[in-house]
Amino acid sequence: MLCESAVLPLLPWLMLASAPLAQVKLVYEVGDTACPPRAKLVSAVTARLGYDPFVDSAIDTVEVEVARSGQSLDARVTRSTPGAAPGRRELSSPTTDCSELFLALELAVTIAVDPRAGLARPAPPAAVPPPSPAPAPSEPEAAAVPIRFHVGLGPAGSLGTGPTPTFGFALLAGLRRGAFELDLGGRVELPSRLSLSTGVIDTQALLGHLGACLAVSVLRACGFAELGALRVSSAGLIPPAQQTTVLADLGLRAAVHVHLADHLALRPFFDLAAALAHTTVVADGQVAWASSPVVGTVGVALLVTSGP
Repeated sequence: MLCESAVLPLLPWLMLASAPLAQVKLVYEVGDTACPPRAKLVSAVTARLGYDPFVDSAIDTVEVEVARSGQSLDARVTRSTPGAAPGRRELSSPTTDCSELFLALELAVTIAVDPRAGLARPAPPAAVPPPSPAPAPSEPEAAAVPIRFHVGLGPAGSLGTGPTPTFGFALLAGLRRGAFELDLGGRVELPSRLSLSTGVIDTQALLGHLGACLAVSVLRACGFAELGALRVSSAGLIPPAQQTTVLADLGLRAAVHVHLADHLALRPFFDLAAALAHTTVVADGQVAWASSPVVGTVGVALLVTSGP
């Protein structure tokens, strides 16, 4: 509809005589709009007419003005010839997208330059090769999933690594991408003492932690493995114990990741693990203490994070 309304007011020009090759001066003003440059309009009209009609020294003038009006565009095409009343056409577009308006301008300017051109677009000169087809638009790439990291420290207590409940500190660090989280860390337990009628047994544990977690909102469900060392010593027992044994656990962790600020979080956690290595202390031919096959740990860590 826009193209037809651009042509009808210029139909009187179809009755005017013109030179075999019309020549006009083109004035093209598009202001702050996103309409194509003057060269594109010249190229389009030249393709329609089969020749370039625009000569800066011509006495006839075709003036094109495009201006923004709020969220729409207004355009005016004026053909001026000395001694004759000017022909004028007002065009508009309901959006600031100039593509449809430019098609109407191209047709209106073609008729204003040479009314005999009519509505048909002549084939381009044989010497000009047809334009190459535009490449198909590529599909937008999926947005990259950011990688977040965290590191922190907090108190932890365990039951099962030593002869009595132990206390210490847990180090938590990890990387998260989407719903998958890789956790690294460790735990240092303070010395634990078991008092017997004949003496005492002291233990202290140091473990490294590697886990893989599924992150759903603030919840974390993890499977993990731990490997470390347990130092055992005794006093008053015969024979005295003085050894360092291997600690190895496989277990599950449940945790909650609570954001306190953009780069600060609190993570309470609970671990339940099965011990793969066992330690036994023998005194006077009897078992004075044996490590538990099940280990439970409760802790909370204050984390510094790279983002929510």
